[in-house]
Amino acid sequence: MKILPLTPIQYSAVKNNQSPVKNPIQATETTGSVGIMFGYRDYNINFTGRTPEDFYAQDFNRENMPRTMKDYLDYDYVERQHIPPEQMMKEVFKFIELADNLEDVKNIYPKEDLFRNLHENHIKSRKGILSEIKVARELSDTPLLKDGSDDFGLYLLKKIYMEGKTLKEISKDFLEKDISEEYKGFITEPVQYSTLSAYGIEYPKLPFWKSFIATREEYKKFFVTLPKDEYVPGVNAGDKTSKHHSSIKSADKTPEHEKEVKRKYNIKSHRKREIANDLIDKKPTDMETVTKTVVKRFGKGDPEASFIVKYMSPIMTVAAERIHLSEEMKAFAENEQVNGKSSNEKTMFGRFWKQNPELLKNFSYSITDTIEMFEDIYGAGGNIGINSDLVPVTKNSTNQKIIDFVSPEFLDLLTYTQEIEPKRNQKYEKHDELQKQWEEHFVERYGNPESVTEEVQAENGENLIDEFEGLSPEQILEIEAARNNAKVYTFINDKGQKIHITANLDEVLSDELKSITRFMPTKYAQLAIRELTKEGVISDKFKLTLLVSKTGQVLDDPRLYSPEDYKKEYMEAETLFRIKHRKEEAAARTAMADTIVTLGHADVIDPIIYKFSATGYKHLIEKTPGITSKQAEDILKEAKPQFDKLYDEYCRPLSKAEMNKVEMQLIDVLLHYDTSKTILTDNDSKAMINMFKDMLKYKTKRQAFKTFLDGALEKYPYSRSILNKNLTKAHRQAKCEELMETIQYLFLMTAEDYTYLMTLLNKETYDRYKDGLTPEIRSHFDTIISRMDFTERRLFMASDEELKQIAAMD
Repeated sequence: MKILPLTPIQYSAVKNNQSPVKNPIQATETTGSVGIMFGYRDYNINFTGRTPEDFYAQDFNRENMPRTMKDYLDYDYVERQHIPPEQMMKEVFKFIELADNLEDVKNIYPKEDLFRNLHENHIKSRKGILSEIKVARELSDTPLLKDGSDDFGLYLLKKIYMEGKTLKEISKDFLEKDISEEYKGFITEPVQYSTLSAYGIEYPKLPFWKSFIATREEYKKFFVTLPKDEYVPGVNAGDKTSKHHSSIKSADKTPEHEKEVKRKYNIKSHRKREIANDLIDKKPTDMETVTKTVVKRFGKGDPEASFIVKYMSPIMTVAAERIHLSEEMKAFAENEQVNGKSSNEKTMFGRFWKQNPELLKNFSYSITDTIEMFEDIYGAGGNIGINSDLVPVTKNSTNQKIIDFVSPEFLDLLTYTQEIEPKRNQKYEKHDELQKQWEEHFVERYGNPESVTEEVQAENGENLIDEFEGLSPEQILEIEAARNNAKVYTFINDKGQKIHITANLDEVLSDELKSITRFMPTKYAQLAIRELTKEGVISDKFKLTLLVSKTGQVLDDPRLYSPEDYKKEYMEAETLFRIKHRKEEAAARTAMADTIVTLGHADVIDPIIYKFSATGYKHLIEKTPGITSKQAEDILKEAKPQFDKLYDEYCRPLSKAEMNKVEMQLIDVLLHYDTSKTILTDNDSKAMINMFKDMLKYKTKRQAFKTFLDGALEKYPYSRSILNKNLTKAHRQAKCEELMETIQYLFLMTAEDYTYLMTLLNKETYDRYKDGLTPEIRSHFDTIISRMDFTERRLFMASDEELKQIAAMD
């Protein structure tokens, strides 16, 4: 037994709510979510398929972002580079929520240049949205916003810096969602840049903002769970923190090392990157060359160069530890030896970095971030003298030469860096000892595999020869197949050669179904595999044809299906399964469609998605520009947890309140139905929806329709999906059309026994649209009408005019 080498699970970083003096290196794990990726090209950078790390790696993004964001990012770059920009912006500017006005915002973010000119509006505008708001507020005491607030300037600032919204999006949110109902229709002008200027509000710099907006939706899949009380540099929330949000860290509770103190050293960012490159270019033992390079960059006698040279070794130790570089290199070196490769240290380093480019990039970031941490904790220095061994000088010290005076916190950091390598070596020694113990244990218990004698091997071979003596190869194959619960199938190819295929047909079918359903909701996939593999559902002829197709052979054999018949049998079996489990099938495909629409760009996802079966979504994603088949699979694989979650929700029975909401939503969509934007393809469905649309104008018919829905929706709890507030108008109509198709199926299947359902319509409406029905469905309707009793027929014969009069009387 071989114990696996010690390899890292996740890169490390400073955990922000703990003192780096005691434990500067703390591993954290980040997780994301998935979505469909769309390309954007700007400043010669193509963002398709990129990650937040790539975003921050661009100078024009990093240097042009709001200062508070940049300080937050730089405080722990290695860890925080994984946070999507939209999430980081919301985290950084969440303290705006504590402000009562714009002046409060300036006090909370005293260093944020973009907030420097904030002020209340003193402009007497005669036109535009500010003028409309002024008049509206003079006529009413109702707060401007639904949440009860009245500060429009603060609202605009929150929309930009807490929600990352564009001007157009802010106007839409305000006029459609956030404005008090009393002012809807009275205030109609959009928000303009002049509106922002009236409050001194500025957007972030254009290079950053364009990239931010272009990648905003794509990066949502990378959203991570941030630690509670995440430290945000430069925030002065004061007493407002405890007053409003006790869960947000207040400035007066910030650990001492995180509070802003005067720094003696503050090396520029580009210099830190240059130092990182110098350190990476050389092997670890070549510090003398690196020292000369650093001094040359800064100039002889430069104090910043002296600081780097003095603490270069501990900086490198911490930077390497953060990304588990030692473990990675150890595993690489061991693998090199196993493969018989030998080289000097420099050559080995070259191969290592070539095979680990991502690790190389993270090492560079780790070095710059560690330098920042050392500068921060060093602060203005201290009064504890240390020597070149980086330990305090006492009267008993052998080395009495003091090289620096440091604070207790910085001394603790240096002590920690000196403990890293010994502790790591202890782990290696413990690992090697355990490896030795296990190897001795297995030799003692099972013997040494190398000690098996040639006589034993020969004896085993003779036993095999005795067993199969006198048998043909085909007979031997049959025996071995039977032992593995399989059979041998023999065919003759077009060259007259025999081909033997050994397999268990049931396992072949099961494996194929697992492949087909691997991206579907887990419970639905399990149901499909269980039902379709039941005896008699799919024939052995189909299974055998499937087996042969896996070998790539094209054989002419009566035991095999033609491609057409093969496809036909599977489609029939799948269709019967979907009809039998209509509720589950609808829940599965709707869960998948809703996830894809939500995680992708709803404006480019065709509403026809709601007509797809659960097996069709991979093909749909592949059609998206820039998405390969492999990427489509990755998207579905990562989205599967969301599929599972929504599937469970869409299978859960509807509550009475939910059913009422679904019915109201469905009726509203049908009343405003746009026939030009339909996803329906068959004339029967189009004609029936138009019938219902005309009838729902009348109260009596609307009530009858609602009563019918009460019974129908119980069978289809996935209908709650139309309540999603984030759906576009086109997608909402498409979902309602798909739901109506399902309900109409129920209508047609039950109408023969319950003819009163026909009273949902009247004869005049039926005659208006019946020519659009297929002969089969039209005949079905006529049969239902002929079976009506007197009361039902009377209701059915009521004209449109009579229905109007009844509605007027009500």
